[in-house]
Amino acid sequence: MDMDMNMNMDKMLDESKIARGGLLLILAVVGNYSGELLSCQFRKLLTENIFMKHFATFFILYFAVDFTMDKPQHPFTILHYSLIIYIAFLLFNKLDIIFTIVVFILWSLIYFLLTYKTYLNYGNKNGKNNENINIVNNVSNILKITTVLLLLIGFVIYFNKQYKDHRKNWSSIKFMFGNVNCDSLK
Repeated sequence: MDMDMNMNMDKMLDESKIARGGLLLILAVVGNYSGELLSCQFRKLLTENIFMKHFATFFILYFAVDFTMDKPQHPFTILHYSLIIYIAFLLFNKLDIIFTIVVFILWSLIYFLLTYKTYLNYGNKNGKNNENINIVNNVSNILKITTVLLLLIGFVIYFNKQYKDHRKNWSSIKFMFGNVNCDSLK
């Protein structure tokens, strides 16, 4: 029984790290209002090179995932988590605004539920919180499936729209990794 509980706790902590890392990444990008503190040359590089932006963002994510681990992990384990989060992040950035808002809210709710479950497990002496933990697990699983489906559906819809709008000079690389300048901000 204790071994089962430990395995479930480990799985939950892994999921929590994925949700935590994804939210941290979004918040880091959204909170990008201190770039003026960097040197002019580095700012110029980040401003003009979309791949450098992705590299820097991925490394921030890798660092954040490593930093939030409870115990030392193999670098490939951290890389694995980072890649999962970054792929979700790339998909998240290729959504219509409505899908973006809904997925962000769902991702936030998933994180909230995972932290609540951690809290319930911490004080779960004699199994008094088991019913609440099961409810949180069920709701969290539904939200995770819904989030993944919305990410995929929203991505396909946005991909089709962008492909139709830019068919003549289409680039899948440019679509996935973006452009330094957004058409909608011109």
